[in-house]
Amino acid sequence: GKTNLEGVMSSPIVFDVGDNLIGLMYSESGEYKSFYGSERTGAIDALEGADEIITFSGLNYDIKEVEKASKELRGKGFSPKGIHTDIMTRCWDTCYGADLAECFDKIIGEKVSLPDTHLGSNEKDVYMTLKLWKSLYLSNNETRRDLLWSH
Repeated sequence: GKTNLEGVMSSPIVFDVGDNLIGLMYSESGEYKSFYGSERTGAIDALEGADEIITFSGLNYDIKEVEKASKELRGKGFSPKGIHTDIMTRCWDTCYGADLAECFDKIIGEKVSLPDTHLGSNEKDVYMTLKLWKSLYLSNNETRRDLLWSH
């Protein structure tokens, strides 16, 4: 994978908003980063620069929360340059009405052990979202995503 800043910024980023927290996971490296309080500006900048941002139910919640945080911390709205993929509707083809953990269990079926803390819960959510996105969106030979499998 690419290690320069631009490479990291351009690979799709999964994110989840917690209480005063935005957690990111880079799709290529699987690296998790948490941003608390005023540090959330770093997460917002990264999300704005990404080619694609990925959520579970982000249309209902996370995007609005990032917009609020952006106005509060930066005095301006959130304006991502890339596309937003909310994987919830694709998950619901298999498990309609289920939450992230239930969909993950049904579609992926892997046990995820992370601490039962606010941070652990955030990391678990972005990890499950990333795995679901890879499973549901990358298994369809979508050429624009071939780069993720090239290494």
